[in-house]
Amino acid sequence: MRDLRSLLDEAAGSPPDLPDLDGIRRRAHPRIIRRRAASIVCLAAVLIACWIGVSTLAGGAGKDKGDVVTPAPTPSVTEAPSIRQGQLEPGTYRGGVGDRRLRLEVDNDDWSVVAVHPTWVALTFRQYLVHLQVWGSVVPPRSTDAGGHQDVPDDVAAWLVGHPRLSTSAPAAVVAGGSAATQLDVRVVRPLENPPAECTGPCVVLGRVAGEGELVDITLGERARFLVFGQGRRQLIVNYRAPEHEFTVLDRAVQDLLTGLHIAPG
Repeated sequence: MRDLRSLLDEAAGSPPDLPDLDGIRRRAHPRIIRRRAASIVCLAAVLIACWIGVSTLAGGAGKDKGDVVTPAPTPSVTEAPSIRQGQLEPGTYRGGVGDRRLRLEVDNDDWSVVAVHPTWVALTFRQYLVHLQVWGSVVPPRSTDAGGHQDVPDDVAAWLVGHPRLSTSAPAAVVAGGSAATQLDVRVVRPLENPPAECTGPCVVLGRVAGEGELVDITLGERARFLVFGQGRRQLIVNYRAPEHEFTVLDRAVQDLLTGLHIAPG
């Protein structure tokens, strides 16, 4: 039985007019190999490029993350502690009396606070007291005891000067605590005939602290200094007193205290 090649040769004639299949296959084989190789190379190049791209993105993201500067937290502003009862350590304190705001800086531990109220703050130095007060009423100058009440005069400094039971220095305009004030020294010349039990000796009661009823008094033999800020019912009255021969020591300490005191309207 004749094979396919013989039948094809016979049909093609002599010379054969059909292509040489073996030659075609031989020529095509290298081309196929080259194409496959080129495809493999292209695929490898694509894979390498993808890997490089992914690595670059990952590295860039990490770098960006590393380059991001986390802002430092805004430092919190520490508010000065409130003036409170007890010994004052060196530092800055805040508070208020009436409608005035207080800021107090102390550089020693010589002072303590014994009273803190909306209308009255009292500090101690050794055995002495310094008061920052808003008065709610005054005792009539002609009263023989502490039982009478009158409205606080518009000018407490002038009222003290005209008080018949007191002797005073000439009022002086000063600046204390960063604010203008009127300063005068006061002494008792004619004590009350019927002093209250709160007095430790012959005394004159001047008035009462607003909202508290605390008596404001001066004892015979003492020297008291008053600093009056403002006028009317808004007056802030700073006062301190000591026996005449001890007053200089107290005044020196108070002047140092006032250096660190700032009084501002509310």
